[in-house]
Amino acid sequence: MKIIAITNNRGGVGKTFITLHLAWYGQSIGDKVFVIDADTDQANAVMWATGLKIKDPDSSKVYYGYDDLPIAWTMGEKVSVNEKYNGTIFVDGRPQIILSGQLFQADVVVIPIEGILSVVNAKAVIDTMKEYPEAKKMVIVMNKTQKQNKIFQSTYLMAKTLGCDLFPVKLPFNKQVYWSEKNGKPVWVSRAKGVKPFLRQFKRLYDFLMEY
Repeated sequence: MKIIAITNNRGGVGKTFITLHLAWYGQSIGDKVFVIDADTDQANAVMWATGLKIKDPDSSKVYYGYDDLPIAWTMGEKVSVNEKYNGTIFVDGRPQIILSGQLFQADVVVIPIEGILSVVNAKAVIDTMKEYPEAKKMVIVMNKTQKQNKIFQSTYLMAKTLGCDLFPVKLPFNKQVYWSEKNGKPVWVSRAKGVKPFLRQFKRLYDFLMEY
């Protein structure tokens, strides 16, 4: 079993989007995957994956999204994962919850960043993770767009200084992300122009994390 945590203190950096799309890709190639929504405030991953507007998700229940993707929500307690899902577990949430010893022991921690403020938050996340020796490896995933090229080099240097790897990836535009959230499906199954390359993007990232 491998646990990959996707986390950042800052909202809107792509945590839930990356979590679900990595899991959807893994499921599409026949790997056993399981998603845990560790966002105790909103349960966004559960609602995104299932298309349900769940005000009070049941932490004892396993929900199913597109292509029968299994996903559970937690308020902070340890989630029991059936042997049926004993493959790769993707966890979406805040670092203090994900990395606490009573909840998970992450093998890889993925820190998405979007813009200069989330770079600052990434450093804070890394500082937090140093308190939890269970987290073995850290990867900063940067949405590398044209306007962000100026901060790429400084982010690269920060990652190396802090002992992280940096994985640049081009994420979809907002309207494509909104389509995925509205329909509860990965962007590459839509008929919109320009979405097919994102399947290759997540294949690259997924393969990198599986071998990491």
